[in-house]
Amino acid sequence: MVVANFTGATLTGPAPVCNYTFPSNSGNLWFRFTANATKYILDANSYLKAELYSGADCNSLVYLYCKNGVSYLDNLVVGTQYYLKLIDTNIQNTIFSSNQMNFRLVKCPTAPDNDLCENAIPWAGSMIQGQLVGANTEHPELPYNASSSPV
Repeated sequence: MVVANFTGATLTGPAPVCNYTFPSNSGNLWFRFTANATKYILDANSYLKAELYSGADCNSLVYLYCKNGVSYLDNLVVGTQYYLKLIDTNIQNTIFSSNQMNFRLVKCPTAPDNDLCENAIPWAGSMIQGQLVGANTEHPELPYNASSSPV
């Protein structure tokens, strides 16, 4: 767990790319890590926006994507250095009078055996235990338009 103290923080570096209008009193902090997995869970307060960049240093940053609060950082390359820009969107909120927020970056566990459709476990009506942590997200094409009737 990291305690991020935003006291005196300002918006620095590349202008925020997240699709969000940042208040003038927003601030950001930067963290750097080298991936040892392809997927992490960012466990952060919903007031934090996270922009992920790759690059050898701060002069060669390549924007990858923006996340909000608790979310996955995925499609990472093991051994690659990443920069995580945490943006506090509510820096003057009296709830956080110390301007401190906790966050953590957790390596995702291995995906469950039945993560993908082709590995589905037969179910005969009895209880089956499983997990979703570490599971991939799939977006199969629907056989019909959601606003119309099935084909």
